[in-house]
Amino acid sequence: FPELQGLMGRYYAEAAGHFLILADQYAGSELAPLGLFNAGLCYRKLEQWRSFLSSGEDFVARHPDHERRLEVEMQMAEVLLGETGEYEAALALYDELALRPGALLSQVHYQRGECLDRLKRGEEATAAYLAAAAEPGALDEDFGLAALARVAARHEEGGRRNEARDIYARIADATGNAEWAALARERMDALDQELNRAAAE
Repeated sequence: FPELQGLMGRYYAEAAGHFLILADQYAGSELAPLGLFNAGLCYRKLEQWRSFLSSGEDFVARHPDHERRLEVEMQMAEVLLGETGEYEAALALYDELALRPGALLSQVHYQRGECLDRLKRGEEATAAYLAAAAEPGALDEDFGLAALARVAARHEEGGRRNEARDIYARIADATGNAEWAALARERMDALDQELNRAAAE
């Protein structure tokens, strides 16, 4: 529906402009950070990544103690990693966020690992994934489990089948998530077959 997409695009573009005006006109009030935050949301909908990052930088510079700063910076890091491919900048921001009170550290370390993987820094990436999985409660949610799965896959790529199987067993045992448990057991079964064939040779 290109006509509808065009209409929504114009709506978000106009809304972003109005929110920025609001932020400037009421710079001393609580409306200012709200305006910048909502402008950023509009730019993200429009996939205007440079404008989104610029509005985020403005938000942090003008309202460093605002309760939504962490949310804004997490979104900025996600865009740097997943949309603009600025992996060094994303990694630097995630390094800062790892020290920020209130950050979901399993997510921060997992995405640090993704940055390091993209930068071909494999050992550091593995350490970041292990840090994600080691966070309290990490194996009760997706980021911790995904981090362990990345480490297991790395062991498989390196031919370390026993180590990979042990990690998949951790995933299968740790989670009440049926999908993750099924994926882990599937890999365990495949590795068991490989290990049995290797033992028979």
